[in-house]
Amino acid sequence: MRSVRVVVVGVVLAAVMAAVAAALGAAPVLARWPTTCVELNDIVEAHLGNDGNVGIYQRVFGAQAEAACQNDHRDDVRGVFAWAFADGSPSTDTDAPDLAWPTDCVELNDVVEARLGNDGNVGIYQRVFGEKAEAACRTDHRHDVRGVFAWAVEGYIPRPAAPGTFEAVSAGDFHSCGLRTDGSVACWGHDLFGQATPPAGTFTTVSAGWLHTCGVRSDGTVECWGADSGGEASPPTATFVDVSAGGHHTCGVRTDGAVACWGRDWNGQATPPPGQFVAVSAGNSHTCGVRTDGWGKCWGWNDSGQATPPDGEFVGVSVGSFHTCGVRADGAVACWGNDYFGQATPPGGAFAAVDAGARHTCGVRTDGDVECWGDDGHGRATPPAGAFATVSAATWHTCGVRTSGVVECWGDEFADLITPPAGAFVDVSVGTFHTCGVRADGTVECWGNNLYGEAMPPAGTFVAVSAARSHTCGTRTDGTIACWGTGDAAASRPDGTFVAVSTLEQHTCGVRANGDVDCWGSEDLADLIRPPAGAFAAVSAGFFYTCGVRTSGVVACWGDNSYGQSGQPGQTFVAVSAGRTHTCGLRTDGAIECWGDNSQGRATPPSGVFKAVSVGAFHTCGVRTDGTVECWGDEYLSQAPAGTFAAVSAGVWHSCGIRTNGTVSCWFGDDG
Repeated sequence: MRSVRVVVVGVVLAAVMAAVAAALGAAPVLARWPTTCVELNDIVEAHLGNDGNVGIYQRVFGAQAEAACQNDHRDDVRGVFAWAFADGSPSTDTDAPDLAWPTDCVELNDVVEARLGNDGNVGIYQRVFGEKAEAACRTDHRHDVRGVFAWAVEGYIPRPAAPGTFEAVSAGDFHSCGLRTDGSVACWGHDLFGQATPPAGTFTTVSAGWLHTCGVRSDGTVECWGADSGGEASPPTATFVDVSAGGHHTCGVRTDGAVACWGRDWNGQATPPPGQFVAVSAGNSHTCGVRTDGWGKCWGWNDSGQATPPDGEFVGVSVGSFHTCGVRADGAVACWGNDYFGQATPPGGAFAAVDAGARHTCGVRTDGDVECWGDDGHGRATPPAGAFATVSAATWHTCGVRTSGVVECWGDEFADLITPPAGAFVDVSVGTFHTCGVRADGTVECWGNNLYGEAMPPAGTFVAVSAARSHTCGTRTDGTIACWGTGDAAASRPDGTFVAVSTLEQHTCGVRANGDVDCWGSEDLADLIRPPAGAFAAVSAGFFYTCGVRTSGVVACWGDNSYGQSGQPGQTFVAVSAGRTHTCGLRTDGAIECWGDNSQGRATPPSGVFKAVSVGAFHTCGVRTDGTVECWGDEYLSQAPAGTFAAVSAGVWHSCGIRTNGTVSCWFGDDG
């Protein structure tokens, strides 16, 4: 759904289980179920190719659409669909039941895999991971698919754009890529299939699709990376001037003007017509191009008229999920196809480029301003002010290249994570999608996602707080532990008083006044919640493992050791921080030592003397003795802000620190 140079598609397809074993190393998730029956119906019908059923309840029942949908997809099928469960008998209910979503990740996985005919994947988590099946499933279906499947939920949070200057950007569903001014490609976001890991070398154009990316090299050959389940990342041997990555197919314009497509061809979207073209844009189930005479030509699925362009000449065309837009020679934008969200109703005036997403569209006006129309969920259709050279609209977010060459993205709730409240704090803890801090008066304030009540602290005064994914725990001034949110790690806390607490999604641990460590959480994870005997000064709950500093200064770890993260270093320490697959500790001499997974250098600390360290999922941050913060690991999460800090907390996708004046600053990428 790109214009001429960079093309991407908004698609809604089921997630793939091929890399399930490797996915244990991914970050904890924030499951977010669809909130209405009609929302889930439309998403799943679109995935199954039943495009005529998208919006059927709204069209037939109007204001009663939700009630009709809930009556149809009734209580005995768990509020989803009759085809999704063994019990498909007719409902006798007359009133719309409460939606009862599947409560387990493995349950939903098995149901959907069976429906899709992937019988070998039914029960795969149980077979591979045994008692840890649920935790593994929730880890696999991680942040960017919000705990279920990419096609089942909205709210993807893209990682920030890469630093530097760019000529063009292409926003995919769960990742984005940009063409730098030196011809190299940089990508950011979801990378399970390698779609955000571009090869070295120079390119003339790049296009991010659903789970794969393609680019045209300087010599005209096309190279693709990422998922290749349908051959979408296996281009033919030829030279091209343009390429567009769609859902499960890719199309490109050859140097002779002919269009070649490869990958899935379920609806004829990969069967281009003969003739010569100057541009092509591949979507999920249809493709469009601009012929050399300027007229538009589309092929593939056409239930909403998305593959029936109007007469007349175009200078560029962009394919969305179920609609298409093009820029005419006079700068006017014309759109056709599904217009349920207003995505196919462009404003008047002249545009230099247009880009169609799933439910919204954006264009660059001739004066450089970006204007968007359609669904504005999470602000995806509310561009920032200023002049842009290009824009790229995806399913959940939008990115553009400013005239200065800087990439800027918008359109999600991620900004809430890095916008702390004003005032002074004495402690801060970053969770997956929320943050909590203890104010100087002892009250706790949280910001960010609050799907599970994890950002709704109780009244009272606290001395410290620890944020996880769907819950938060804090140590009150009287030594008792209070937790809020959901999960065994929040609900099953023991009685008594503690001097410190540390929580992650699966379990929570606390240090009592006598040095004993108590841990609690799911009994299925017994190795996590049974600490060794002895007195501890501090404890840190990691992902399926725990580490603590004994009163002697020796570090002891227990639980998962797949990456060596539970190793026992030989030095003495004053603090330890357990992350996802690596651990770091602050030695008594002020140096930081790390062990475990060293991907992207996250376990390779800089030299020098520090006074604090915090391990995130993909990066690590430390506070030097001069108060400056330094981070290492993932290059986009390691861009710490300037200034002096008293403390720092590194999370999965963002970090926060308490400045020496008591205020909190949060950042991701180079936004500090």
